[in-house]
Amino acid sequence: MDLVKPVSPVSRHVAVLMGELMLQIREIFAAEDWQGLRQSHFRLLSMIPEHGVSITELGELLGMTKQGCGQFVAFLADSGYLLVTENPDDRRVRLVQRTALGDRTVQAVDKRIYRIEQQWAEQVGARRYATFRRVLIPMMRPGVMAGWIILVTIFLREFSATLFLYSPGAEPLGPLLYFLYLDGMRGRVAAIGLVISVISVILIAIAQRYSRWETN
Repeated sequence: MDLVKPVSPVSRHVAVLMGELMLQIREIFAAEDWQGLRQSHFRLLSMIPEHGVSITELGELLGMTKQGCGQFVAFLADSGYLLVTENPDDRRVRLVQRTALGDRTVQAVDKRIYRIEQQWAEQVGARRYATFRRVLIPMMRPGVMAGWIILVTIFLREFSATLFLYSPGAEPLGPLLYFLYLDGMRGRVAAIGLVISVISVILIAIAQRYSRWETN
């Protein structure tokens, strides 16, 4: 009877090896008291910009449906990590922001992961671990760039959050379009809207191309 030979760690493909590193991180966090939060909660908290984001846009960033994202947001809001408010200009839109507790949690997670990396560097040697990071970061760049471009397209059409940045002579696009509309300058509104649409389409096409590079 033939025995199944154990697979050498060296012969495993990269996805398995990276998955084992992620498993180590999950096990470390699971063994500690994070008030019932999981990695999925940490990821959602870290994706929320300082000025807030709508649930729909947050779902797009996370690759989740609006309903699924809404359940996560509701749990974190009930637990005090998020604040969900109505958009004064559109009550159908909910603006999600981190609370002070949410900010402290994100900072604590970052510091904990940094300590885990320090332990890995001590295990394999600081120079070897630095080489690992130098190789890994360029390989992640297409995905990071694609995510950044998607963020830009979302914030390019953001209105409610940009109201807090408004000042005479330095109007963000959202309030600028609104005031031009009130002044009856429909032609300018249409022209700016068309430019924003074209820029968004171009950026999304670039993001999709980066994603294909990452897949290839």
